[in-house]
Amino acid sequence: LASTLSPSVTASVRAGNVRLETSGGVVVEIHPLWLRERCLSDSSVDASTRQPLHGFHEVVDGLLASNATTSATELVVGFSDGHSSSFPLQDILQEWSGFETTPVQSEQYEPPVVQTWNASLR
Repeated sequence: LASTLSPSVTASVRAGNVRLETSGGVVVEIHPLWLRERCLSDSSVDASTRQPLHGFHEVVDGLLASNATTSATELVVGFSDGHSSSFPLQDILQEWSGFETTPVQSEQYEPPVVQTWNASLR
């Protein structure tokens, strides 16, 4: 999908969902919970690990998008619980065509070195 999108994208809210429409006529409608799960604002995730600070079950029941706007590079969404966040527009559009190319978690993640236990460890 992302490869067929033109650079001009407009956003609106329709029945609580975010609706993105390209000048090429491609339309995607995004549920606000889908966006909220991908929110990487400082109030939503740890800055270094990008792990959520709150459980997804803590998001308000019946969450709706209140407003949505786009610029050349980002989508800004206001939610019915007062939270507002911006998303890289290209990332959101690319995810519709393949999640494996745009992971939510940090691309810089390195797991800790495995250290097995033995009697010499104190």
